[in-house]
This record gives sequence, C-alpha cells and structure tokens, in this order.
Amino acid sequence: MNIKIGVYYGTFYDTDLLQSSIESVRKVASEIVIVHQRTSFTGVPESETAQGELLRSGADKIIYFDSKGKDKSAMMEKMNIGLEYLKSKGCTHIVQMSPDEKLNADGLLSDVQKMERDNIDTMYYPIKAYYYDEQHYFIDTYYSAKIYRIDERIFAINKSSVLCDPFAKMQEKT
Repeated sequence: MNIKIGVYYGTFYDTDLLQSSIESVRKVASEIVIVHQRTSFTGVPESETAQGELLRSGADKIIYFDSKGKDKSAMMEKMNIGLEYLKSKGCTHIVQMSPDEKLNADGLLSDVQKMERDNIDTMYYPIKAYYYDEQHYFIDTYYSAKIYRIDERIFAINKSSVLCDPFAKMQEKT
C-alpha cells in the first residue's frame, strides 16, 4: 500500500507553537491541515499574533471554522472538516496533533507502517506530562488517540479500549 500521512491541527490557542510542531512531522507528512477558529467557544477573540503564526506555520492548508453559537462539542465538527480535507487529498492515515506536541517523524512513519503491516486501524500514544521543560516529564495514565487509518469512520463520541478523551475519537476497529 502507498502510505500517505495527513496531519490535522485544530487550533485556537498555542498558535505560537505550531511551527516547531509542524517541523517535527513535516518530513513524513504528505499534507498538513489546520482548522482554526478565530473566536473561542466562549467568545474570546484570537490573539493579535495568531494570523501571522498560522501563515508562518508551514501548513499546507488553513481552513477557518466559524464557532459562533457553537459549544465545545463542535470540536468534533472541526476534526471532521480536517478529516474530509485530508481524504480529498488522498491521505491514507490521519494524525491528530496539538500545537504543543512534537513527534519523532521517523517513529511516526514506523508506527503507520506497523499499522499497515498488522492491519491496525487506531493507534494510541501514552501522554507525557511535562514540568517546566522537555527534560522533566512523566508518562501519565491516559492516552491520546493519535493515528487512524482513513476509511468510512468519522469523529464522534465513542467508547475506547483505553482511557482517553471520548470526544477526539473515531470508532475503534482494530
């Protein structure tokens, strides 16, 4: 199979961290999309620097999400917008990222290859909780649903075999 990794960022906060996060996965990402809301779900406007940071981020596509009148459950709507965009670009896998996350690109590619080899549809990563800097952390007791094979599934509230945010998930298969 020809693997084509798509990376999704849903943003409002932490746009100042986007560029370094994107740089951490760029060499293995076929497409990087940011779905950005200019107003928070509580009505707070984006930072004055957000637009410049988005443009400097290195993303392939920025899609603006109108959050007016929506609550935090609309986060799934944002994820599905990103998913549909990555599908339209022929991506085979979607990696959910936050601006404050960095991944080892070679490790990410290896994990996606393992998913293909072992017919895995959903991959979870343990959460690292940091204190002060990147050298001070612990592995927490919950997980992040990180990589999905792109198929007919969409993001919705789903149960999980591991402790993780049920709002940020596709239905598990394998």
